Amino acid sequence: MHIRVFLRGKGNKLTEEKLSFETIPNCWEYNHCPEEMCRTCPAYPHMGKECWKVTGTNCAEGSLRKATFSEKILYCRNSCDFYKRWLKNLFP
Repeated sequence: MHIRVFLRGKGNKLTEEKLSFETIPNCWEYNHCPEEMCRTCPAYPHMGKECWKVTGTNCAEGSLRKATFSEKILYCRNSCDFYKRWLKNLFP
């Protein structure tokens, strides 16, 4: 599946990209998470492209570890740079 998305780059300029699920990096790669943080995260190693579906993650410096699924989705849609950059257009 490919999707055309328009992203804002330098100078707020729109650029067009073709995205497929395979081209999305894992969240821990995008966020440069330390290895020890990855090992304790329930999204690691199999849900790095769908971390928004996983509760108890180490996102937001661990503040979401006890979040409900609803709280996690709200955080991802409103505050997570990874979700907004890569997933928002695939999972609106």
